[in-house]
This record gives sequence, C-alpha cells and structure tokens, in this order.
Amino acid sequence: MTSCPLALGDRVTHEEWGEGTVARVSGDTVTVLFRGVGHKTLALAIVWPHKLRQLGDEDAAA
Repeated sequence: MTSCPLALGDRVTHEEWGEGTVARVSGDTVTVLFRGVGHKTLALAIVWPHKLRQLGDEDAAA
C-alpha cells in the first residue's frame, strides 16, 4: 500500500472491535483506539477495507 487512506482523528469501524478513532498513522500501519477495547495497531494491507473502514457523515447521522 503506497499511502494510508486514514488520518489522525478519523473515525473508523472494525468488524470485531466496533467504532474507534485513529490515534497514529505510521507507514503501512494504523493504531486505533477502540471504545472498551483499547489501542490496536493494525496492518492496513490486511484489514483495509474489508475488516476496517472509515466512518463517513452518513454513518454519523445513523
């Protein structure tokens, strides 16, 4: 993966851990703070976009 599709502070959702906030982006990994789970560092090549996806405005309204 050449560039990370996520930025610090982005809201995301994971199929297992639910909603979280991007706490760090470093190369091809992203660290997300998930509510009730804590920080998880994930390899984007493995989780993006099937297990982890960015929440957009339409998700916030739901």
